[in-house]
This record gives sequence, structure tokens and C-alpha cells, in this order.
Amino acid sequence: MPVRSAEANSRPQFQLPFQCGQKWRAVTRDNHSPNPHSLDLFRVGGETSGQPVLASAAGQVRLSGWDSGGGWMVEIDHGSDWGTSYLHLIEKSTAEEGQRVERGQQIGIVGSSGASSAPHLHYQQWIGHQNNTVRAVFNGVEVTVAPGKDEILTSHNCFWDFSDGTGPWH
Repeated sequence: MPVRSAEANSRPQFQLPFQCGQKWRAVTRDNHSPNPHSLDLFRVGGETSGQPVLASAAGQVRLSGWDSGGGWMVEIDHGSDWGTSYLHLIEKSTAEEGQRVERGQQIGIVGSSGASSAPHLHYQQWIGHQNNTVRAVFNGVEVTVAPGKDEILTSHNCFWDFSDGTGPWH
């Protein structure tokens, strides 16, 4: 099956996968797997390990379990070929494969499982397949993270609201 381009389908309104108002430093590197669009996220002004990981958009849990390199991980299918991956969780997620999750719902806890040298969240937005990771967009703004160029991001994954019809978690 051919991989579609990022422009093929409308991207969900992704939010940073952390509690409202928290600041996180996003980094990447040339040899990041599967490509430099993958982000490693570290909390600014607080502990990274033990922080709740929230679904960045509503969807259905596609995978939830152990990956030898990624450790405890969750992969969410957001529809229209869009997906997200969350790796190096501290423990197995309570989100079960096939379960529907809403944006802002907790799906894990930041840790350092698998091939990880320090607590952080490895995060990917992808289209078609996890190996087709694209540059992340949060709250409608594309990140500028690149190898050697970090960026501080603020979470807007904030409140309970039914106004836009996408579900209760925003």
C-alpha cells in the first residue's frame, strides 16, 4: 500500500500531549528514528519522569504494549490515515488496543523504558504508517524543531468543552 503525503488528508487539531500550561522542550537529531521529524520532549521547570501523557487528539488505540526500542508505548489512529506514537512510557498504558480515547485523556506516564538514556517522551505525528513521521503541528502551529534547533512548546491541551463537536477533552 503506498504511503500518502501529509497533504492528502486534513490533519487533526493536535495538541501537545501534556497538561494545560506546561512547557516542554522539543529536540530531535539527524539519526532520530524513524526520521528527524520525531520529537523527544523534556519538561521545562519541573520533573519530566512521572508526568501524565495525554492523547493529543481523539482516536482509537491501535497498539499498546512493549516495543524493544521504544519500551512501553501507545499508538493512536486518528482517522483519515493520521496517527500518533508515544514511546518510553514508565509502565504499560491503561489504554487498551481498540479503545476509543478523547483528546486530553491520559494514556500513559513519561518514563525511560526501552532504548532510552533519560526520562522523556518520544512523540510522532504520522500519516499512513508510523515510519512516515511528518513535522508536528500543535494547536495549529507547525514546530520549527530541527537537529541542533530546540523549541520550547506550551501545552494548550486544556479544558472540557463540547463546542467544536470533537468530544469532551480539549
